[in-house]
Amino acid sequence: MGEIHYSNYERHGVQRGYIVFYFIGMEPANYFEALLIKAGIEYERGQSANILKRHLFGVHQRDEKTAKELNDETGKHFQKPFLGTRKIANFIILFTLLACLLALAGYFLSH
Repeated sequence: MGEIHYSNYERHGVQRGYIVFYFIGMEPANYFEALLIKAGIEYERGQSANILKRHLFGVHQRDEKTAKELNDETGKHFQKPFLGTRKIANFIILFTLLACLLALAGYFLSH
């Protein structure tokens, strides 16, 4: 049975001294590559043969810590807000607050 991965990196299947980072989109892949170059980390870039066309980066395990930090930075850079725009977030908060107030008012008025 396959393993569940919550991150976008794993040990190389054959060369255990390498970690493979993978990205679905071209923009995050290019951003990560620019960070690797800026940090002076040697890497190999490739593309998967499956239907997802993932962009792959092989990094030696000696650079694992720095590469994971750069990977986190890439994720944060392309992360979308959880509730969308600030207007949508404020609407959801106000709606929830109003619903709670109506529920409390209904509870106290019925007793």
